Amino acid sequence: MLNLNFLWRARFKDGAIINQIEDGKERLFKEVKERFNDLEYFYLLGKTLGFTVDLKNGVIQIGHNQKLDDIEKKNKIRLIYFRRNRITLGQQKEELKHEIWYFLGIQYLDENNINRKIILKIDNEGNVLIGD
Repeated sequence: MLNLNFLWRARFKDGAIINQIEDGKERLFKEVKERFNDLEYFYLLGKTLGFTVDLKNGVIQIGHNQKLDDIEKKNKIRLIYFRRNRITLGQQKEELKHEIWYFLGIQYLDENNINRKIILKIDNEGNVLIGD
């Protein structure tokens, strides 16, 4: 298993929770995808920093205080989550550097039925770039 600084947790409308690591084993994100229509909250949790995606209201929270929200009404809110690995190899094909980036956000339809998205790009230290 990769050395991940952030792990996900999914909470569903019926109160069920799936953690990425349970009983020392990694759960597949596929289990969350199979229940996307029932997903209420998605968390990306680190040792000192966490992110919350509220799929009912279309709000992303960084830490305990900072919320990324706007006043526009959101419809058909969907989760965006994936990870990317960047491995730098030396001349002998040895691994020199391994970076992990987490992408977390939402995709939705605005009041004019235009598809929009908000995405956070998070590095393994918790630095965040906000984009769409």
